[in-house]
Amino acid sequence: MGCLMKLHHVGIVTSDIKSGIQHHKTLFNFHPITEIVEDAIQKVAVVLLSGPEAGSVPIELIAPLTDDSPVSN
Repeated sequence: MGCLMKLHHVGIVTSDIKSGIQHHKTLFNFHPITEIVEDAIQKVAVVLLSGPEAGSVPIELIAPLTDDSPVSN
């Protein structure tokens, strides 16, 4: 018997969380399904977006909070 895995979400790095949200709203009609969360330990801000179709795979936008964030490059 095979194992069926379901994709939970896709992570995308953006330089600015608010402009990233607007970009995905305009181009793909994706809207936030969570608040923006700032994680000082990881030095990132994150938010989950989802499309209008039922069952669409959410996108996690990830933006650096500092110049030395792991995603700043």
